Amino acid sequence: MQILTTIFLTNFACTGNTTSYSGHGTYDYMAFDGDRIWRYQNESESVDYTLVVETLESSSADGIETITYEYSKEDPQELLGSVTWISGLLEGIGISKYSTADGEEIIFDSSVIFAQNRMVPGGTVTTETNGAVFTSTLQGVAQCPNEWNTNEVWDCLHFTMEVDIADHSYPFVGDFWLANGWGASRLNVPTGAWGADGDWVLTYAECYYDGVRC
Repeated sequence: MQILTTIFLTNFACTGNTTSYSGHGTYDYMAFDGDRIWRYQNESESVDYTLVVETLESSSADGIETITYEYSKEDPQELLGSVTWISGLLEGIGISKYSTADGEEIIFDSSVIFAQNRMVPGGTVTTETNGAVFTSTLQGVAQCPNEWNTNEVWDCLHFTMEVDIADHSYPFVGDFWLANGWGASRLNVPTGAWGADGDWVLTYAECYYDGVRC
């Protein structure tokens, strides 16, 4: 019986699933690869514009990836700001800085960790930097319907990012539902340049590798 149990556990560990006894592998849910464009509509009737998120620049050196995403209104086009992510850190995947539409850049002394490389539901990671304490929690796996892929409902990793400052304008504090390979299917950020009461829901996505569609 001991031998059979060992074989079962070994086979389970080699299946390649992103979920195992050690939790969920989070990197694939961030959709850092390729050049990306996402469009979102907000469920709140008070928001009358399309939010466009696209890869502005990316680089890789010594195992560390740095990716900056630019956020803008679509029609008429209006720059709202950007967020720069960093992966390959021992602590996991984090946010190193963000910028506003007027060009102000807020750089964190320590990257705000959004997700450890592997996490289990209920797991948290805390970052203290720039006079604030940020806490990210993997709430679990949840369905995350959107308006782009309407033929099936994706299962997403649901993260909540919180900060201990009540009056703030961080554009990445809120709830995120991330789909494997596609990034945010839905997000809810109440503050910052694209903050809104309702969820931003994906309506369109593109991905390119060296000019070729993914």
